[in-house]
Amino acid sequence: LCAITTKDGLFWLGTFDGNLYNINLTDNTFPYNNIRASVNSFCEENDSVLYIATTEKGLLKLNRKTGIYEKFANKYSNQNSLLNHDINILRKDAYGNLWFGTNSGFYKLDAGKNLLTRYAHDSSATNTRAINHIPPDSVYCVHADKKNVWVGFGDEGLGKLDLGTGKVTHYLYDAKDRNSISGNSVYCIDEDSLVNVWVGTYNGLDKLNERNNSIKHYLTGYNINNICIDNSGIIWAGTNDGLYQY
Repeated sequence: LCAITTKDGLFWLGTFDGNLYNINLTDNTFPYNNIRASVNSFCEENDSVLYIATTEKGLLKLNRKTGIYEKFANKYSNQNSLLNHDINILRKDAYGNLWFGTNSGFYKLDAGKNLLTRYAHDSSATNTRAINHIPPDSVYCVHADKKNVWVGFGDEGLGKLDLGTGKVTHYLYDAKDRNSISGNSVYCIDEDSLVNVWVGTYNGLDKLNERNNSIKHYLTGYNINNICIDNSGIIWAGTNDGLYQY
């Protein structure tokens, strides 16, 4: 189950059974259609284009004015096409590029050019970024800021891709190092106004301060499913044991 409120005030709701609701909150109408795929995430490009991440059908681009869907799917002759149709998360960076994570790596879509780039652990394909320290693992979450793209992996910790240099920094749990992240399964990432990066893992909540390269731990032992930072700067953490704030 996922949701987004678009700039025109419409509330979009996607369900695991493939129902896509377009809810007008002013007149309480609930039109919907079934896209026959679980909906995992949304991202609004502009007032006429909505991207939809699905399981089994890959990435869908909905033209809201025409109602026509464009599908980004696996094209076996093109190694830069989607290699996995299970899209877990969508996020847009400050430059309008769309970043998304799949069960076999993550991608960037240059929306203006409709150019898809796959970021891989090791590949010789044209326009594929063969970067050391990016594991061939499921990507559960992505957060993009002006300088970096942060990637949360299913079992391989946290990755940071520097957009300027292409350098990747890999953060892993180390039981002997209190300055390591709390766990290698990373479910959510967000960033506060002081540019601290908050990371939710299966074993706790971490605050990563890049200025002094420190990591502070909260809610140790809790499974952190979601993080939201509100306009007042309050950190909200959703866990299997309830909602917490800092």
